[in-house]
Amino acid sequence: MAVDISRIYRDLDLTDEIYRPDSNGIILNGNRGKLFAVVSKPAGKGLHPVIVMCHGIPGNDGLSDFAMNLRKAGFCTITFHYSGCWGSEGVYSLNNCFEDADTVLEYVNNNEDSIFDTDNIFILGHSLGGMVGAYAAAKHDEVKAAVLIMPAGIGQLYARSKTSEEERLSCKEIFDDFGRWLNSFDYDAMAAECEREPDKYLLTSYAEGLSKKPVLGIAGKFDELIPREEHINVLEKAVRKCGGTCFECVTFPTDHGMNDQRNNICIKIADFFGKNIKNS
Repeated sequence: MAVDISRIYRDLDLTDEIYRPDSNGIILNGNRGKLFAVVSKPAGKGLHPVIVMCHGIPGNDGLSDFAMNLRKAGFCTITFHYSGCWGSEGVYSLNNCFEDADTVLEYVNNNEDSIFDTDNIFILGHSLGGMVGAYAAAKHDEVKAAVLIMPAGIGQLYARSKTSEEERLSCKEIFDDFGRWLNSFDYDAMAAECEREPDKYLLTSYAEGLSKKPVLGIAGKFDELIPREEHINVLEKAVRKCGGTCFECVTFPTDHGMNDQRNNICIKIADFFGKNIKNS
């Protein structure tokens, strides 16, 4: 089922509140306290396919424009902030980001407001959120398909930082800068997590789970922070080695922030998820 992201709800009575699109801030009970999230519901009555959206690190540009455009295409979207950033409580860590994604998916599955089509749960992640999305899609059977935009294998970045003092200082500068926005996180905190559980933060650790469902990988031709050949290509190769045949990878002429291709990328995502909707 292809989705037209520019479709207009001509057949809906938008003067009736139940049919109008809506957006609500919500607070979820995470493992470390409050997690701040936003649920955006498309126009129309009934259950809607839902996309859980995982932003990058530190997340200062977020994915709110993606959420609004995908809502126009008929999807519920949930954006959320990991523990220890942008108002969510607790300490920021890589592992906590994973657990926070689990919390959001639990909320979706509970479907207390009866707006989510729980047969059609999808996940989208950008950068660090791509790694979180890979983890969540591999772990959760209810996630039917995933989009990973320039997914950052933090384990790969850390391994590279150990190859020379120059690489270490470059990586340290980046993560220490991220840490200004985050609670108790910097290069040293990242390194400690990667040393403790070296496989957990490698994209390839989730290849087997991802091989069982459709995955769209999106790379940036001018992405110098997360080069395609060091991250998404490595993941694609691992997925195919596990027998996966539904891993699609496309490259857009853009940088890591998708600054001049966000609308075009969003159209591709809407079409991909639309084709993977299971009709009841």
